Order: sequence, then structure tokens, then C-alpha cells
Amino acid sequence: MKHIFLMLVFALLFVSCSVLKKDTDKQEEKQEQVATEKEKTQKPLTDKQKQKQIEKAIKENRKKQLEENKRRDKEFAKKKKQEEREKKRKEKEQDNIIKNAAKTERERIKEERKREKESLLSSQKLAEQEIELQNKKQQELQEQERLEEKNRQEQEELLAKAQEQTQQEVEKQEQAQQEANLLEQERIKQEQERKAKEEEKKKFESLSTMEQIIYRMQHPEEEAVTEKITETENTSTQSSDSNSITTLTDKEKKKIIASKDKQEGNIFKRTYRKVFPKKVPRSSVYASLYKEKPLTIMIAYPWNRSTYDKASEMAYTACVRELSEKGYYILPALSFMDELKKDTTKNTQYLTAERIKSFKEKYNVDAVLLTTIYRVEKPWWSTNINVVAHYDLISTQSLDTLFVRHADFNYDSPMPVKEKNNKKLLNDPEQMLYLGLFERMQKYVFLDLPAGPYHKEHGKDKNRNSQKQEVKYKVNIKPS
Repeated sequence: MKHIFLMLVFALLFVSCSVLKKDTDKQEEKQEQVATEKEKTQKPLTDKQKQKQIEKAIKENRKKQLEENKRRDKEFAKKKKQEEREKKRKEKEQDNIIKNAAKTERERIKEERKREKESLLSSQKLAEQEIELQNKKQQELQEQERLEEKNRQEQEELLAKAQEQTQQEVEKQEQAQQEANLLEQERIKQEQERKAKEEEKKKFESLSTMEQIIYRMQHPEEEAVTEKITETENTSTQSSDSNSITTLTDKEKKKIIASKDKQEGNIFKRTYRKVFPKKVPRSSVYASLYKEKPLTIMIAYPWNRSTYDKASEMAYTACVRELSEKGYYILPALSFMDELKKDTTKNTQYLTAERIKSFKEKYNVDAVLLTTIYRVEKPWWSTNINVVAHYDLISTQSLDTLFVRHADFNYDSPMPVKEKNNKKLLNDPEQMLYLGLFERMQKYVFLDLPAGPYHKEHGKDKNRNSQKQEVKYKVNIKPS
């Protein structure tokens, strides 16, 4: 297109130049004719006049030629400008045409790509829907098979349990009969020995003092036997007392704390120890726990002595979560909650040793966690919540206390201050706040508990520091 346009421009220039030359030739011819006519009409001139006229004519011709050249130059410049303007206009039009064509092409390509994407997405969605349907069908089939297997296993387990129960009952009856026979035999022996001793005592008492001294000198073995019997009785009573778990009153606890304070020393030493406590490793504090290595723990239903009736359930769920995260296997809460309520009768503080040992036989548990909630209070005039609880982890084999903690927590809560007339502890929409408080409290309580066998740090935390048995924390849980 550009080459054609340049050819046209050159053709127009050539035509205009040829037209200008023809005009100039015609004017010169006319001038010559006029000059010849003047010469004919005029009188004959002299040579000087002729020369002057010739010079004038030459000057006039030069002036005319210069004027004509200027005029031609102006016309040529105007034409050039017009041609350049037309050339630019045509170039702009061509550029616009090219841009519009490129835009249309781009839009067409975009539309085609969109259509392709939509078609691909639709095909993918259809394929995914088909895959989901197939997966659902497979899952339903697997669930049906699993349910059938579960039912079959449950039936087999029920049959096996029934057989085991019958066998156990038979064995228990046989053992009970054997124990009864043994007890009868021991009772008869003890009665015979008691009667013989009474007869000997009567005979000994009937003797005089000198005869009694002579009898003792002749029979020194009987005194040693009597001493051994008394020692064995004392030890048996002590062992029975150790097997039973006794609880301390508040006064006894205060006395123990006061004696501990006296042993520690002055007020300055005690305050120094409070600010900078001794760093005691866990291996020395929890030596029995590292020795027994419990795998499964049963969390007894907490004994709630506070005014808030839902504190026991919240503490129970929080303890289950925290101990399971510590690496211990905890009996599932949903399936054992009702049974634990019946077993503990909401009074875990007075569980006997025989009852705790029965958990080992019944649930195959290595340890039992006993919790007592003393206080869950929020005064109406403040936002502070006070929670006090006591924790005891007791072994079902040796009945040793593996872990003891008395916690006193103060939470600066985001709960608003209530009116004086409304003295209720909490309302229904605020229960999640208290559940979060109990969860955070258990984290602080079991902070130094050694990791269980299902934790990656099991046995590696012996040299880490331990906390005190009585801890106090103040936590701010207001939103920042």
C-alpha cells in the first residue's frame, strides 16, 4: 500500500510540473508578440535607447521570473503539505484498521478460550460427579460390610464373654468354697489354740509367783512367740491402714503447711524460695511414675463441692483431652461416663483401696485420677473467676500416689459485671467460656506431668524441672 501511495504522489507532481511549464511558455509567446507589435508601431530608436529598452526588458523578465519562481515554490510547498497531511491521515486510518483487526482477533481468541475452559470445567465436573457417585457406592458397600463384620464380631464377643462369665462364676464359686473351707479350718485351729492358751493361762495364774518365774525360765520360747504374734498383728494393721486412702481436713492441711514453713526457715527465705524456687528434676519427684510406667488411665467422675453444677463434667472432658495429648490412653468419655458416675457415686475423695484395685480387674487400668473441685466462683461486682481443685493420680497396683497437685486459679475474664440482683454464676451462652477456662487450667495443672508411652518425648523429660504440689496462677484471657 505504501509503494502505491508513493507512486501516485510522484505522478501528481510530474503532471503539475508539466502544466506549469505549458503556462509559462504561453505567457512568453504572448509577451514576444506584444513586443513585436510595439516595435512595428513605434518609431525607429537609437542604439542607446534600444540598449536601455533591452536592459529594461531583461530586468522585467528577471523580476517576472523571480515572482513566478516564488509563486511556484509556494504552490509546491502547499501541495507538499497537503500531500503529507493526506499521507498521515491515510497512515492513521491504516493503523486504526490494523488495531481494530487485532482487537477483534484478540476478543475472538478470548471467547474461544473461555468456551474451551467452560467445556473442560463442565467435563471435569461431570467426571468428578461420576467419581463421587462411585466412591459413595463403594463407601456404602464398605460400611455395610463393616457393619456386618461388627455384628458378627459382637455376637462372637458376646458368646465368648458369656462363656468366660460362666467359667469365672464357676471358678469364683470354687474359690469361695475353698476359701470358706480354709477359713473354717483356720477358725477351728485358732479356737483350739485359744482354748489351750486359756487353759495354760489358768494353770499359770493358779501357780504361785515363784512357780511362775521357774516356769518362764524353763519355757523362754513362749515369750518370743507371743512377741512375734503381736508384731505381725501390728504390721497387718499398718498394711491395712496403708491400703485405705485417708483424707485430710482443712485444719490438718494447715498444720502440715505450717510445719513445712517452719522447716524451710525465715520469712525472707520463704519469700526468696517463692520468687526463686528450687529446681527439682522430675525423675526425683515422679520416681514412682517413671518406675511403674502406666499405659492406661481412668479419670474418675470429679467430686464437685462448688456451687456450679456443671463443673464436674467440664473438668472431666478437659482432663481427658489433656492426658490424651500427654501420651496416655484414656478410657473413652462417651461410653464410660455413665458407668464412672455409678462407680464413683460423685464422691471420689472417699474411694477405698479395694475399690481402686477392682478397677484394675474390671477395666484393666494402670492408674486412676481423682479430682475434687472446691470452688468455681465469680462475684457479681468483678470480672475475676476463681477456680480451686485438687488432683491425685493413684496406681491400681501399688496404690501409690504418682501425681499430686492442688491448683488455685484466678482468671480475669471478658465476662461483664452483673447487676446485684442477678447473682447467678453464668447463663447458657456463657458456658463455652467456662469450658475454655477448665481446658486452660488443665494445661497448667499437668504442665510437668511426665510424657506417656504414646508420646514422642516418653522417657526423655526426666531431667526437666518440676512444679510445686500447690500452685497459684493468674491468667488474663480478655481479648486484646
